[in-house]
Amino acid sequence: MIRQMTIEDIGAVIGLCNFMYQESSYQQLVFSASRCKEVSLNAIESGFAMVAVDQMGQIVGVMAGCTVQPAFSRDLMACDYLLYVMPGYRGTVSHRLVTAYVEWAKSVRARVITVGVTAGCDNANAIAFYESLGFNQCGAQLRMEV
Repeated sequence: MIRQMTIEDIGAVIGLCNFMYQESSYQQLVFSASRCKEVSLNAIESGFAMVAVDQMGQIVGVMAGCTVQPAFSRDLMACDYLLYVMPGYRGTVSHRLVTAYVEWAKSVRARVITVGVTAGCDNANAIAFYESLGFNQCGAQLRMEV
């Protein structure tokens, strides 16, 4: 089941963020639980914040996002902060979270809905997953470590 994230969920969401961090290519950055909390609170208050809960009531997935106005337009664009689902729950749970994100973005009248694939956790499968839901690649993110 997926549902709205609440303040009471933030501890579990921080745990999921840490799991994502451990799987990702961002390990040269310092993990910050307080930043996870800040992003979660912002998404709860003024953006998109959903969690996936298993049959035992444990939070096994999270997706959060916001809307922004690009530098060249007043139109809204939906952007995701994160999507993470525990191994063993991926696929169906990820599909439900992204579907809810798309529905939310449409409800707030976003003209463009974006998702990012930047964590390096099997990018090819992540891109194929998003494409199966109707997203199209429209560029690339390049990175330089310092």
